[in-house]
Amino acid sequence: MNESATITTEDGEILTNIYCRIFNGDFVHGGRYYRADILRLENKDDQRLDVLIDGEPVVEVDFCNLHFRMAAIMNDMCMDYLSMDVYTNILEDENNLVDRRLIKVAVNIMFNAESEESARKAIQQQINALSKEEKEVATLLNAKAIMKLIVDEYDDFSFILCRMASYGKELQYHDSEIASIVLDKMIEAGVVCLPVHDSFVVQAKHRQFLCDTMCNAFREYLNYNGEVFVKVCERLSDGST
Repeated sequence: MNESATITTEDGEILTNIYCRIFNGDFVHGGRYYRADILRLENKDDQRLDVLIDGEPVVEVDFCNLHFRMAAIMNDMCMDYLSMDVYTNILEDENNLVDRRLIKVAVNIMFNAESEESARKAIQQQINALSKEEKEVATLLNAKAIMKLIVDEYDDFSFILCRMASYGKELQYHDSEIASIVLDKMIEAGVVCLPVHDSFVVQAKHRQFLCDTMCNAFREYLNYNGEVFVKVCERLSDGST
């Protein structure tokens, strides 16, 4: 269905959008959608927002803190205290994007690590890999300090952090199943939809339909009746996002 549309970059390069699912070891770990050209576009430069579908501008809609919220629901934890952005909620300066990125990466590492020491080493590698400019902005340059911030703020999650190397891949399986529900609904409606793991790119005119479909898929898959948070990103006329 995606190949029936003309999908191009800002520079007019035609993108191929055939997907395959890649699992990790068995069919209950991983399973996310890969291969399509849109996956190689840089997110930090918002290149995906410059894609055109049949010449029309797009939006990208992302689940907010998806793994965090899935883990809470699947482990019968209360989500009432979780803010809309569980990463910036930890920071003194919510506008520090480098610190936020480090917190997000650290959480993902802690979901996937089998020990605190392996998590610490992986997080410190991420810190060391920051550019000179990023290090000048960052205030969180110690892996142990980052891990303590996360555990202090979200102590309820401590029993699933740094405990098993496969937990993050289990969460990826579940988010890929939610993505499959979303894609089925979009295909039924005749809407070209490009998944990028837990976010989706569609023509801007389908913004609300995609948001509703994502929220309903989340509730359906997790048997959840509460509020679902998604974030809509688009390129504005002044070039900002």
